[in-house]
Order: sequence, then structure tokens, then C-alpha cells
Amino acid sequence: MFGDFRNSSVSNQNSDVYKEKFHILSKNFDLKPEQLSKLLNIPISKINNVKDEEITNDEKEKIEYISAMLNYGLPGMEANERVQILLDTLIEEFQLSISNIAKMINVEENDLLNFKENGSIKKEIELKICVNLVMLNFILNQNK
Repeated sequence: MFGDFRNSSVSNQNSDVYKEKFHILSKNFDLKPEQLSKLLNIPISKINNVKDEEITNDEKEKIEYISAMLNYGLPGMEANERVQILLDTLIEEFQLSISNIAKMINVEENDLLNFKENGSIKKEIELKICVNLVMLNFILNQNK
């Protein structure tokens, strides 16, 4: 499927780096070139025919970030840890309190505080907190 990535001869060594990143992403996550194009917001022509001089610095940054996060960031951290980072980020970035956030995500303040401090809470409340914090983060960051 991605033979072009591996077998084409490219004179620029950096092109080989991005070609390899595309290959690893496609292999690890069973992604087709069209899917990589959508995920990275890079034209399919650049995905299929990797040439370093045609990849912008912004595209290089996207490739590096998404590749690192998918290959190492997500598997390297527990789901609750990621959600707690989201919670801390919402508190810091938007200057929200635990009370504010608890009201926004429709949970008891004490439950959210226990979640933040790795305390014991019911699984259904934990799930509600996680899903609603992800959604709240998405909503609040839409206007950036």
C-alpha cells in the first residue's frame, strides 16, 4: 500500500524522515494516504510524493506533533492522567475553579475534587467527568 514511501529514491535525506513518519503512521494505525492527508491537513499529493522542499514548516510541525502524540503520547499515559491534565489546563488557562467546572460539566464539586486528587469515585461518575471534561475543553477551545 505504501510502497512509494519505502521504495522511491529521494535525494534529500529530510524527505526520507517524513516518508518514514508517514510509513510508521500508516503501518501502526492501518491508515491509508487519504486518511493521513485528512489527519495532517496536508494535500494528498504531498503524502503520495514526499519532497522535503514542498513540505512547509507548519506541515513539518504538524507531522512531528501528531506522529509523536499518536505513537508515544497516547500510549505513554493513562487515560485518567490525560483527563487530569485537561482539568488542570482548564483551571489555569481559563482561570476556572473546581466549582465553576463542576457546574459546567454537571457533577458534584466534591466528586470532581476527588477525581482531581485521585480519590475514590464511582465508575459512572468518573466516566461522566472524563467525557464532559473532554467536551468542555473542545467547546472552550473552539474560539481560539
